[in-house]
Amino acid sequence: MAMGGNTGTQASSVTVRGLATGDISLIHVGKRLWMETRVALINGILCGILLGFIVGLWLSDYRLGFIVFLTMVFLVSISGLIGSAVPLALKKLEIDPALASGPFVTTSNDVLSLIIYLGLVTLFLRIIA
Repeated sequence: MAMGGNTGTQASSVTVRGLATGDISLIHVGKRLWMETRVALINGILCGILLGFIVGLWLSDYRLGFIVFLTMVFLVSISGLIGSAVPLALKKLEIDPALASGPFVTTSNDVLSLIIYLGLVTLFLRIIA
């Protein structure tokens, strides 16, 4: 959950700053969302490989390590997208993104991290059972 929160907060901060300085406009929303999602995907893959390997080695269960890997990839990627999309959506609605982005990003990332992790574990347990 913390990795998703960190990723979402970072993407949100970068987007809010870009909106405030004029570096980001609402015209190029797709480009910004793709860039943040791509960076988050790379981070998710790298962190997922490392953490999945550690979990698999430590607990001698590489299947659980694989679930942790998948969770990290999905969660970090989606968190990066949400962290970028929320400030842009708030700006479009003429709400100050600097004031309102934090609670939306944090709450959605916490909920999504639990749904993704528990959903993948449930799916995995149904497959192997």
